[in-house]
Amino acid sequence: MKHHFHPPRTLEGCLDALGVLVNRKNVPYTPETLAYNERSNAAKLCKNPLVSVFIITYNSGRFIDDGIRGVMEQETDFPFELIISDDGSTDDTIARCEVWQEKFPERIRILVANRNAGILGNRLRAQIACRAPWVALMDGDDFWANPKKLQHQIARLQETCAVACVAFSEIRNERTGQSRRLGCGLDQTDWVTPALFLQCYLHTSTYVYSRKALDTALQKHPHLHGLDDIDLIFCLASQGRIALLREVVSVYRISGVNECSTRSRDSFALWVRWQILRLVLFGPRQFRRLALWYLLHDIRTMWEFGHGLTPEVRPLLWTIAKKSWYLELFSWSILREWFKLLYSKATNRRAHAHN
Repeated sequence: MKHHFHPPRTLEGCLDALGVLVNRKNVPYTPETLAYNERSNAAKLCKNPLVSVFIITYNSGRFIDDGIRGVMEQETDFPFELIISDDGSTDDTIARCEVWQEKFPERIRILVANRNAGILGNRLRAQIACRAPWVALMDGDDFWANPKKLQHQIARLQETCAVACVAFSEIRNERTGQSRRLGCGLDQTDWVTPALFLQCYLHTSTYVYSRKALDTALQKHPHLHGLDDIDLIFCLASQGRIALLREVVSVYRISGVNECSTRSRDSFALWVRWQILRLVLFGPRQFRRLALWYLLHDIRTMWEFGHGLTPEVRPLLWTIAKKSWYLELFSWSILREWFKLLYSKATNRRAHAHN
């Protein structure tokens, strides 16, 4: 007996259905989930850090020394703190962090989670713990390769009055040894818009941003739970300009430890579409047309080349495209992507009938 998949009737339902495929739920994190115990020496901690750096960890023992070293070797004329937020590691991550804390009790705070919250929940947990007006972040298997990273980015922020500063990074595959630079095509650019970010991805390990700006954006868009990469850029861009520092400042490892590198190609592609659909529904309204254009464009691309998509995915993507289209009926860019999708669907139907 053949079973038919019936797509949800609403875009919110589509978001939930797509979330099931990528193991995501767009629900708020409870205080219990974000709760932690802090290990720090309150008497020795610097009182007024200008920057709060946070590293999120989960079984990052193989790499965490590099990450902490890159932060501790920063050459700055201002005080900063390092928050290490661990999400329930079962390896020696915390023990390694404690060795560093003994050396730098005035800078390092360790947060030990009461419950596992995943990457996004752990980012949110660390964000809440930050004390400084500026925030920089990093995942536990990445590291900073430029000792002037913070100094140069803070200088750029102060001279431009931007709400955030991003930079170039090196992406390195630990298994193959291959590497390349992220940010190609932006060598003549001083500012990063959401559109440029979607075209030329810049890694989160390069971000320095205003804590106040992000808090304000998240208050205005409370349904964007967690801190996905795309959320961060769009939310910050809704509050002001994002400056670009044209320097390579960090290394983004493909190690098999971080979440993205362990996903299959199709799962990762669906996850990106889930992120963009969240922006369409809940993100800054001034960027909805842009998010819709990319959503339709990516659905069309996946439709044309995703021959291995499951029977549930194709009708779900088609339903998302149809329902999204009605949000911006008179946008020419969206109209073009919509007709391309219609054409590819009709072409596929004719080819299927011919076979």
